[in-house]
Amino acid sequence: DYQRDQAMAGLVELTAVEAGLVDEWQVLLTPRPGVAGPPITVVVPARDSNQARLAAMSRYPNYVAGAARVLNRRWR
Repeated sequence: DYQRDQAMAGLVELTAVEAGLVDEWQVLLTPRPGVAGPPITVVVPARDSNQARLAAMSRYPNYVAGAARVLNRRWR
């Protein structure tokens, strides 16, 4: 079911962060022209800032990604 799938997806993301495969990124999103709403910030797992922006926009298609900053840095 949908809730179980969402829970599993979240678990996989957390496992990837803890395993050091990806970092957590905070991304600023602003509404697209014609979309009502305030700017928001979201946290997504990604390998780099570009992937973080793309992941954030895929989750929030009515928003455009702006600044992204890494919240934790995996050991390299």
